[in-house]
Amino acid sequence: MDWLVVCGLDGALIGDEAALTQVNAALAQARPRLVLAYLTGRSLSSVMELKEQVPLLPADLLICDAGTSLYRRNGESYTPIVEWMNLLNGDWNRNRVEAIAHSFQLIEQAQEHQGPFKCSYYLDPAQAEVLPRLQEQVALIDAYVVYKAGFLDILPTNSAEVVDYLRTLLGVTEEKTIVCAGVFTDEHYTELGVKSVVVPPAAMASPHNGTLTYHAQAPYGLGVLEGLRYWGLLTV
Repeated sequence: MDWLVVCGLDGALIGDEAALTQVNAALAQARPRLVLAYLTGRSLSSVMELKEQVPLLPADLLICDAGTSLYRRNGESYTPIVEWMNLLNGDWNRNRVEAIAHSFQLIEQAQEHQGPFKCSYYLDPAQAEVLPRLQEQVALIDAYVVYKAGFLDILPTNSAEVVDYLRTLLGVTEEKTIVCAGVFTDEHYTELGVKSVVVPPAAMASPHNGTLTYHAQAPYGLGVLEGLRYWGLLTV
């Protein structure tokens, strides 16, 4: 095992089943050289339901609930990595998060979208001017805000370190870690100081790339393949 490959689901791998089949074939061929993790805002139960609907390659690890829960594959099931949850627990006060959210009149998402370390809400884009003040308030309680197109999560600050935690756990260097994420879902995970691929929902032209960030031109699975080739994991 040389590489850690972290792939977002919705907005990255999921969206074009024919392209997903190509990604599966390429990753299966490279499997002896990598650990595969899926990254998602979904809960574990939602990911398992998704696997019944979409031909996903079995991942070695699942990063669920927007980085706040972590699971290791054990045969056909997944078991929690309790140490990660314990690291989050020290800084998390759900009651204070909910009080701040209430003061901003955020609309709570359904219970199935909540997690032990994840509070999820709706915020109309027309009201997005409150975000800087909301960020300031939750920062005081060691939390941060992720907001995309009306969907808002409040998470423990250290949950953003989940990829680094995995990298250290597995003994993989930064140079051999790649994060592939959808531009409208998990793009904030492409700002972690490791190689990353930003996957668009539609074909893009003339992307602007940074030192560690590659903006794929192709959408969904084809964009993932494009990025993995750019960073040298795949050669064909």
